[in-house]
Amino acid sequence: MASFIVLLPMQLSHAVEQVRDWQFVDITGKKHAPFDSKKTKALVAVFICSDCPIANYFQPSLRDMAKKYEAQGVRFVLIHSDLECTRKAAKKHAKEYAITIPVVLDHKQEMAKQLKAEFTPEAFVIIPHGEVRYRGRINDMYVSYGKKRRAPTRNDLDEAIAAILTGREVLTPKTKPVGCPIFYPETDGTAHLDDHSELRSKTN
Repeated sequence: MASFIVLLPMQLSHAVEQVRDWQFVDITGKKHAPFDSKKTKALVAVFICSDCPIANYFQPSLRDMAKKYEAQGVRFVLIHSDLECTRKAAKKHAKEYAITIPVVLDHKQEMAKQLKAEFTPEAFVIIPHGEVRYRGRINDMYVSYGKKRRAPTRNDLDEAIAAILTGREVLTPKTKPVGCPIFYPETDGTAHLDDHSELRSKTN
């Protein structure tokens, strides 16, 4: 049986999404309601795709980050919004990349649409009352498709989480992710590509 999600109503503004509550069942059958616990300081939702090389590249970094912040009340979830990704395929992918973060199938693309996700990987940091405090890339390792730095100069996601936990403003609340476009069949087929015209088949 495929994982499912239950999403409650949300408010929208021009720049900030409001997510009041998310409840979901991951690919192992475990139920999650991150903000039911008062210990949860933030939820980090990252959209991924099993055949996106850039999303796969960041799996070790995401695993380490989730472990780093777990004791401080930060929860992570990885979201497959690929319409063709089965539970079996998602479990195989999780095993291949040693993923320990909860993984959810978003076959109806409800999560992706509510957050207006465009790429994989794309990260969103949501605080308990539902405000998205950060969205964008994990870090700036990738300058563009197929072009990496030797080392990142900005660790945007990590910096955003640290700012939230210490009560500071996130200085750069939105960055432009480099990755694979999310396919939305009822629109023009994909998310807004801008200058990202190469698709998942492009290797890293």
